Amino acid sequence: MRRRLPLVAATAAVLLTSLLPGPAPALAAEPSEPGLVTTVVRDARTGAPVPGVTVHAIAAEDRFADLWGARAGSDAAGVATFDGLEPGRYSFFVQPGDTAYGMQWLGAYGGTGDRDAALEVTAPATGVLTLPDVRLDAAGTVTGTLTEAATGTPVAAQVSVASMDPLWQDTTPNVYGTGRYTFTGLGPYGWKLFFMPDGTAGPTARVAAQWSGGATDRRRAHPIRVVAGQTTTADQRLRAGTVVSGSAVGGTPGQPVLGPVYAFHAGTHEIMAVSDTPDSLRYAVRLLPGQRVKLCLGRTWCYPGGADLDHAAAIPIGRRPMVVDF
Repeated sequence: MRRRLPLVAATAAVLLTSLLPGPAPALAAEPSEPGLVTTVVRDARTGAPVPGVTVHAIAAEDRFADLWGARAGSDAAGVATFDGLEPGRYSFFVQPGDTAYGMQWLGAYGGTGDRDAALEVTAPATGVLTLPDVRLDAAGTVTGTLTEAATGTPVAAQVSVASMDPLWQDTTPNVYGTGRYTFTGLGPYGWKLFFMPDGTAGPTARVAAQWSGGATDRRRAHPIRVVAGQTTTADQRLRAGTVVSGSAVGGTPGQPVLGPVYAFHAGTHEIMAVSDTPDSLRYAVRLLPGQRVKLCLGRTWCYPGGADLDHAAAIPIGRRPMVVDF
């Protein structure tokens, strides 16, 4: 099943915010066609337009890079246009059709492997918002081993360019590794990669999810430097983490809420574990200690009290097993 981001007329004003220092490139907004966002995809070295490249608009509030949402392909002139994005702020992920080029988040001054450094804009209600050109760089590769930190035993994991929902694996660019992984087609930037163990960090997992370098938080992850035309080695030693378990039934009496239990990082709201066990009415997840999480049923009903994700209380994860009942 593929989820799509509805394309409706935006009501927000045109706004550009650059996370990088210095003056941002000029953006042109013209009162011609309603609600258009456009860019031109070019070869970074030659400046020639590149057709057949997919540009994805990722809503800022998305917990993971959902690539079945709004997207536009570059035409023969390299032009990619979004027509009537839903109101909200967006960053843009670029997937070249030619394997010679690397993936990237669109930055104000070129590509980046860090979502936090990506350009972020608000879709216009009317007119045309022209983004900086997408400049495609040659691709590089990251490879390495995946082992348990305590024993050195090989483990299996999904490796992705952003926090991913393991129940929707095809929506975020990722590769699967068993004891070893190889991620090709990455642009030559510093990439913060996410490692989600087999079993979605749920009851069957042997280790907990982590960001590159063993971080619990994307903002503290160690960027892996990719070099065009070369292979970078980045081994990952995954820790067992702390088991958090409990009852997986929430809601009001007579109207129970059942479904996967998601553990969201309290600071970024990114997925750190999923326990897909609705039939047993119990859940269990593995989480690295030292982080705070929000536990939610189906992403809408969170412990405690049934609040939504934005208003749910954060639970600190220590080194001892925890029981948290909904």
